[in-house]
Amino acid sequence: MKKITMLAVIPLLMLVTIHAWAAAPLEASGTATFTLTAYSQKYLDMTVSIKTHYTSTTTNVTTVTKSKATNAPIDSAVILGFLENSFKTNFPSGAELIMSGVGSYSFLVVDSTGTNVLLDASTVLSIAANVSVDSGRETLIQKTSHTGTKDSGNNTERIIEYATLSYDDNALSTKDGTHTNFQLSGILVDMLSENIGTYRATQSVTLRGAGTGTIQGKSNIILKGTVTATLAGVLVG
Repeated sequence: MKKITMLAVIPLLMLVTIHAWAAAPLEASGTATFTLTAYSQKYLDMTVSIKTHYTSTTTNVTTVTKSKATNAPIDSAVILGFLENSFKTNFPSGAELIMSGVGSYSFLVVDSTGTNVLLDASTVLSIAANVSVDSGRETLIQKTSHTGTKDSGNNTERIIEYATLSYDDNALSTKDGTHTNFQLSGILVDMLSENIGTYRATQSVTLRGAGTGTIQGKSNIILKGTVTATLAGVLVG
């Protein structure tokens, strides 16, 4: 089976301010959907009341304390807000987050048309594979004539990874001076189908995981949830 190693993507440079590039097709990419929940401690062991009761022989002090945790959803719009803070910028209405890659994945922000790249976020936000296993089937047909050899056929793979989603803007000077640094690790499944003749493929990617970190200066955040994307484009073998 042919091992797919990377996607053919447009060379990208990190943009700190919004600047739309010339329209061009974005290869092997798709909208990224974040469905995460962030848990944090609102208060811990806060004293609610102290009551003292005296008797002829004893003094009894009763102290009541309580703790409370809160949770908040983190979707793709919230991630875009994190990126705006990290890169000191504002995205136009309709901007969306897209993902590209095989095995390891990077993220871009595009405008409402989906063809103009506003930001390469891969220096801050990415998914990396730690360990992976692969199963599938490839049918390769090679036709040779006086003009050369032409390949056709198809390849399907189910790639299972232990992967880590990372967000880390500690190296940047952010808009509000706070930083976001968290990791989410778990099982990632990439269902891939490729046309060998054209190198075009579709992928259905799902990462389910949990992790911890700091969000805009607030530490000890626990996260869980999923990141999904359907990618389409050209693969490079």
